Amino acid sequence: MGKRKFDFRTIMMILVLFLGNIAIMGTTFYSVIMTQLYATYEEWVVNLTMSLPGILGMVSCLLCGKISDKVDKKWLFLLGMLLFAITGTNLGGIAYSNNLLLIGAGAFNGGVCYGMVSVSAVALISDYFEDEGQRSLVMGWYNGAMALVGAALSFSYGMAATVDWKLASAVNWAAAVVVVLGLLFLPACPPKKNTENTGNTVKVKGEKGWAKNLIPLVVAF
Repeated sequence: MGKRKFDFRTIMMILVLFLGNIAIMGTTFYSVIMTQLYATYEEWVVNLTMSLPGILGMVSCLLCGKISDKVDKKWLFLLGMLLFAITGTNLGGIAYSNNLLLIGAGAFNGGVCYGMVSVSAVALISDYFEDEGQRSLVMGWYNGAMALVGAALSFSYGMAATVDWKLASAVNWAAAVVVVLGLLFLPACPPKKNTENTGNTVKVKGEKGWAKNLIPLVVAF
């Protein structure tokens, strides 16, 4: 297996995947304005809103793992980022409306986007870097970037909330930039196929070795 050169396009691809953690860590928005939510809504509504993304994220990871074996992982990543860009930037309006359905829809979408983006990002890294050493290195960077992005988001949410707590979710507009960069720099990553001869028949199986890298993400919940 040949090693990839860390040229401009490869570096930009890695940067896009790192920034994709905005969709994964974006629900920390709720924890930043938690006291305001408890002051506005009933306790069970706030508890559900804050726990639903995590629960659905785990389920979404498992489902998107199957989906990513059948579709181009680049477009699965971009779709997840686009969904988060549409609703994540309006979490303020969703969280502060009096419509419980909208509040639930915002939390639901956060969990779905988590699975779509995290699964496709890990799969893109695994498929693009065929060398095991490079793959492990970039995967370690990716996990570190997740923590860094989460910290940066929490800080940004807090700074925006000091101006007006209803504006904190405006930070999530950064997801739209990631979508544009992804269109420019993410490589196509269609599902790979392995053929397995069994007598006179041939079995075709999707390549799923990347799935083991999802274990830390699922266990995190």
